[in-house]
Formats: sequence, C-alpha cells, structure tokens
Amino acid sequence: MRKAAFVVSSIGGGGAEKSALSIVSELQSQGLDIELLAINDDNNVVETMISPITVGRKWKSGLLQVIHAIFKFRRILKSNKIETLVLNCDLPELFGVFSPLKTRLILIEHANPPWSNRKLLGKFVRYCLSKRSIDYVVVSSHLKIAYINGAKPTLIQNPLMPLELNWKYKTGDKIKRLVYVGRLSKVFKRPDWVLKIAELLELPCLMLGDGELLEALKIESVKSRIPLETPGFVKNPWTFFCEGDLLIIPSSAEGDGLVLVEAVQRSIPFLATNIPDLNKYGIGESNYCNDIDEFVSRIRLFSNELELLVVPEVIRRKLIAERDLRVICEKWRDLLY
Repeated sequence: MRKAAFVVSSIGGGGAEKSALSIVSELQSQGLDIELLAINDDNNVVETMISPITVGRKWKSGLLQVIHAIFKFRRILKSNKIETLVLNCDLPELFGVFSPLKTRLILIEHANPPWSNRKLLGKFVRYCLSKRSIDYVVVSSHLKIAYINGAKPTLIQNPLMPLELNWKYKTGDKIKRLVYVGRLSKVFKRPDWVLKIAELLELPCLMLGDGELLEALKIESVKSRIPLETPGFVKNPWTFFCEGDLLIIPSSAEGDGLVLVEAVQRSIPFLATNIPDLNKYGIGESNYCNDIDEFVSRIRLFSNELELLVVPEVIRRKLIAERDLRVICEKWRDLLY
C-alpha cells in the first residue's frame, strides 16, 4: 500500500485545511499509512488531533526561502517514503511540481478560479502537473478543473465534523449583531460588504478571521462609528455566536461554501450572496441576496423574526448525512488505495 500525504499550505488555514486535517485524522484512526504535510510555519497556534509534518517555510518569504523549502520538501518525501500527494490549493500545487516523477499526484479543486492572484503562474504549474501521473477531485459538483482541458474529476465533498456534545444555540427573535466568518480578503470574500451593511442598519459587527483587510476594516469602522470586534483567527468561530446573531456570507465566488454548510449544521441563521456556489443546497430564496441593498432590506424584513432564517430540519439532516466524515473517508480510501 502506497503511503500518502495531504499537502496543505498551513495548519491554521480555511476550509480546505480544516477538511484535510479531519480526513487524515480519521484515516489514521482506521490504520492507514497517511500524513498531513504543511508547507508554511503557522503564526496561529493550532491544536490538532494528529502530529503533522511541517516543512517550515516562513510566510511571505522570498525566492531563496522558497527554493530552500522545496529541497526540504523533497527530503521529507524521501525520508518518510511518501509516494502519493494530495495537493490542496495553490502553494501545495507548486511544490507538487517538484516532487519525484514517480510520485502519484491528486489535485483538489476547492474554488474557481484557482490561483486568483497569480493566474499565469497557476496556468504554468497546472500545465506541468497535467504531464504527470495525476487524478483530479472537486469538492462541489459546480466546480471544474481550471486550465486543464479534458480533466475528469471525482466528486468528493468536504466532510462535516460531528457537533460537540455540549453544543447548544438559541437563535432569538431580534437581530442584534452581524457576524462574518472567513478570510478578511479582497479576493471573492468581500468582508467590507458586511461592514457597509452594518453601517446602513446601525448594527454592531463581529468578524472572525484574519487577512490583509483587517486594519482597513478597523479604520473604516471607526469612521462609520460601527462597533466592530475582530478577535482574529479562531479555531472554532461558532463558540462566539450569541442569541440575536445573523451570519452574513457576502462572497462573490466560493468553492464548497463550508461556512454556510457548518452554519446549517448548527442551525445558525444566515444570509448569503445569491450565486450558484452557495444556492445549490435546496435552501429557500429568503436566505439569498443579490447586492448590499437587498441584504439591508432582507435584514429589515426579518429584523424581529430571525428564526425564519434558520434552514428547515429536513434540509439540515440531508446535508449532514451527505457530509458524514466516515462516508467522505470511504470515498478517499477508494481513490487512494
């Protein structure tokens, strides 16, 4: 049996990294020889159920550091006798190009378009990967493998972890605060929409995540006199939710939309952008908006009926069953071994 590794940019990342961690942990518990391999040092201290292998590249380091990390990456593959790599997102794909030629590669498409900040490099990397022994996976049926013609991917969704035994949540009736969960990024995520909506409605705002927009959002909140809490990256954002909170998902594009899925699992009310990436679960139209003005009008409409923005139980149960960790890991076992 070939030893495999899921390669991620860092441990404390987003949905892709979280999914890889849970899959590797479950497969290890089943006795399979598989590792989690992280390329970057993580600025955030993240406790994990397993012991990942870390290349130790410094975040946003220069070219020489990248080259050094690639050589170390190759040494790790050799010393650990890893023969199959599952590549999650841009940086792991780049490192996958420099893996030994005999290595089997599996590329996971988490979002379209990938390589959003370095499109030309992404096209070159994927061209190189397409000449290797490689399989493709998409985490959602609406995704395609970008920049590679004729790719026929396997659909394997991201798993949902079981709810904590002590998880309890009371929705409440009145909307008291807007909450954003995810990267504070200019590309696709649009957390600035949430702050603008909060300003128009004169509601406080909580943003759970980190990214290049953090300081700009803080400055804007002071200018607009909107109370803004920014705890930064947190391991479990759902523990910050309180009665009266409304989750806002303003993305212009998503891959799997894992934040929405986890909100449904926890019966947390939400409003999301009306895009195919997010409105694919059979959830009612009331939960989706086209622009800032529609978000504002929808929040006003449900301002005292917040519970109506919680997804019905029949849809919730179906979604949870499809994302059961054991079901997802069985699909990965079939593909890997």
